[in-house]
Amino acid sequence: MDDDTHVDNSSSGVIDEHEEETPADNAQHQTTRSSRKPKSRKTKTNGELGPSWKEGCYGRGLGKRAFIKKLIEEQKTREDQDDSFMLFDLGDVFKKWRKWKKAMPRVTPFYAVKCNPDESVLRLLSALNCGFDCASKGELQFLRETIGVHPERIINANTWKQCSHLEYARKRGVKMMTFDCEEELDKVKKIYPEAELVLRLSIYDPTADLPFE
Repeated sequence: MDDDTHVDNSSSGVIDEHEEETPADNAQHQTTRSSRKPKSRKTKTNGELGPSWKEGCYGRGLGKRAFIKKLIEEQKTREDQDDSFMLFDLGDVFKKWRKWKKAMPRVTPFYAVKCNPDESVLRLLSALNCGFDCASKGELQFLRETIGVHPERIINANTWKQCSHLEYARKRGVKMMTFDCEEELDKVKKIYPEAELVLRLSIYDPTADLPFE
């Protein structure tokens, strides 16, 4: 996202338990003290989120415990009482992002959308300038048309793409994509010759915790 974005998850069941101040918070406090005029605080898009994001995650001023209790109480009025629901902590996502950037500041991670395609997670990572790994046209379409992620921050990681999906990626400017065989390379060359390709290699490692054969 190019513009400052306010991420408000007051109705999504998202909580933030990390209350430490960020550099964006400190800068805002200094500005307020020096001018003595209250100013609105917005979410930053340079890797640091301001306090308005925290307040939004708490459900417009509710404390963490009160917010969780409110969400649980709301489930009692549903007709589908046997269906499960989930609460997750966006603050933990933010904490892991900061840990990554501290350890490897020059490396930009590409989040696999299929891992958790919740809109609030994707909007947070987009505000942090994260990259995205898409495995389907639907994921790519959601990132480009709903979240507004820049095409340079998306990789189409499906190594067997339908022709219509390649056409969509070309129209949306998503150039980076993977391939792992000669047939896919020929297809991409024919439909999207401007594409930037990443070769996926198959490596056998029986000692790996999660071996991919």
